[in-house]
Amino acid sequence: APVPLFTDTSPEVAAYIAANTGASAADAITAVTAAATPAIRNWTLYGHTLGPVSFTFNATFLIGAVLMLIIFSIQHRGILGTANVQKYIGLFVIIPMLIVGVVPIVTGQIDWA
Repeated sequence: APVPLFTDTSPEVAAYIAANTGASAADAITAVTAAATPAIRNWTLYGHTLGPVSFTFNATFLIGAVLMLIIFSIQHRGILGTANVQKYIGLFVIIPMLIVGVVPIVTGQIDWA
């Protein structure tokens, strides 16, 4: 979840300055960025420090755990199921690469210089 970028000329910043009289552009950018930042970016279930090591159970941890469980469930079904999933993921990757590589050649949109 990327942090949105705002400048002095952004309409959101201009609206914030208009609504909050006397606010500087830097204050407006900070406030608008904080308001527009997705909540999942700052969400933390638990965090702790043990000596030099710190750990948190946040959105990144949960997304990683879900992906690992999905991969485990695919692999747990056996090698045939894993091979089929790998085949479809490979096609999902190769077909867009083929389109990006071949379409400019066919349509003549390559700058040969």
